[in-house]
Amino acid sequence: MKPFFLSITVFMLLFNSLMADVGDFTDQEKQWIRQNEVKVGMYPFYPPYAYILDDEFIIGLFPDLRELMKNESGLRFKQVFYPDWQSYLLAAKNREIDIIMPIIPTDERKIYLSFTKPIVMDPHAIVVRNEDKERISFDNLKKQNEIVIGAVKGYFITQFVQEHYPAHQIKYYADDRQCINALANENIDVFVTQTYTAGFFIQENENLTVISDIPTNTVLSIGITKDKPILSQIIQKTIDRLPDDAIPDLINQWTYQQYQPLYKKPFFWMFIGLAAVFISFLLFGMNKFLQIKVRKRTNELMSAKLKAEESENLKTAFVLNISHEIRTPLNAINGFSELLALQFNDDTIKEYSKDIIANSHRLTTVIESMIIFAQLESSKIVIKRTKTQMCDIIEAVSLKFKEMYPEKLDDIKFETECSASNVVVDTDPYYLRKMLGFVLDNAFKFTKSGRIRFGFRVYQQQLNIFIEDTGIGIKREAISKIFNKFYKFSVSDEKFHAGTGVGLSVSKKLSEELGFSMTLDSEYGHGTTVYFLYNMK
Repeated sequence: MKPFFLSITVFMLLFNSLMADVGDFTDQEKQWIRQNEVKVGMYPFYPPYAYILDDEFIIGLFPDLRELMKNESGLRFKQVFYPDWQSYLLAAKNREIDIIMPIIPTDERKIYLSFTKPIVMDPHAIVVRNEDKERISFDNLKKQNEIVIGAVKGYFITQFVQEHYPAHQIKYYADDRQCINALANENIDVFVTQTYTAGFFIQENENLTVISDIPTNTVLSIGITKDKPILSQIIQKTIDRLPDDAIPDLINQWTYQQYQPLYKKPFFWMFIGLAAVFISFLLFGMNKFLQIKVRKRTNELMSAKLKAEESENLKTAFVLNISHEIRTPLNAINGFSELLALQFNDDTIKEYSKDIIANSHRLTTVIESMIIFAQLESSKIVIKRTKTQMCDIIEAVSLKFKEMYPEKLDDIKFETECSASNVVVDTDPYYLRKMLGFVLDNAFKFTKSGRIRFGFRVYQQQLNIFIEDTGIGIKREAISKIFNKFYKFSVSDEKFHAGTGVGLSVSKKLSEELGFSMTLDSEYGHGTTVYFLYNMK
């Protein structure tokens, strides 16, 4: 069925391109492009059209299309994030944004939006659990009033469901993923969404299936605010100017080659199966040629080895998985706490929001240390080197810690130093920030008052990054153990400071991966200085 929809979409796009009067932008349009910035609404919970990858990047068919349009026209887009569809739609209605993409054209929406020619044709489909695919169908759905339907408020298809199934109970959720989770957890019986979106989620939920399509509006377009007709002309002309295969290629890329976790790919299980067969035959052959006692001992050793490897792999996978799962709601807490601080003038609310943000940043730092620790332990870390401005790194890391420890800045003088503004290092900026951040976090934890200095100097082509504090310092006998993983030295004989005990260990290993040499000087009761040396030749 999917190839049929793609064929129709490709034909529709080719027909539109043949019929369109594609020409250069007028002088008026060129001037408008130079002088204006275009606000594009972004609702990143709508895969495969727009969604968040790794809690950091917004990817999908329409972000890629927006990039093509930017390159073709020179338009300057400003992305505006909306956490739910209703506020997204309301922003377009109130003309707070210039463009909303993607969106299904309806008579109501045409009052305040102009629409481009169709971009994608994606029919709506009914999604159910596998055990219900014989019991539920589009034809008998109206007769089964006990069926609970999941929906997202503000969606076009939600209005369709409300009108055609008035006797059914409808449960509303924030986005498609929550509806899919509710269906998988048996909180609802049916969810209606678009076919490509359903296909994306079914890859992650093998217990779900699509049973039939719904005969209703299936076209996705780009909506432009009606009070800017010249922008509507520019957007349509930009789409018409794209190569004939540009949009079909995007559709094919994002609807048939979706990212799958490694464990869901066929070749992974084929490899596991072949490996299991190989090991079985190997053990069988060894058993035939070894004496009984040797064979018994060999089997014991093999069993212990496999259990140790399995335990290590499970531990690493658990740390990575649970860390990622925790980081997702933490990002939401950070985002909405910042929104609270911006939307309310009440000093108490702002203070609470500041505390939430600071502690969320601290917890995020702990989680990131565990993720990187697991990556290092499993040798899965990938260093991506690029030209990096050292002053930008110092500024970014210091700003983060000012937000994490605002209460300490009253008692601690936090100083930064960039000896030269043009120092560039070929390194991975992400892991460099983490390497420095774990050490700086210790400096704040172990310094009640005094001074923390953070910066770099260059001498004879050697970069020297330093983090110096006037905190409690480290006892001489503890310095030799300080880089051991999970080691935590005590402030007194009985009290250990908060933390996971992996920060310095991770920093040490990251420094080796990045080509730095890490050293530490400390005097108990007077403070600690950590150096990262890098040969720039």
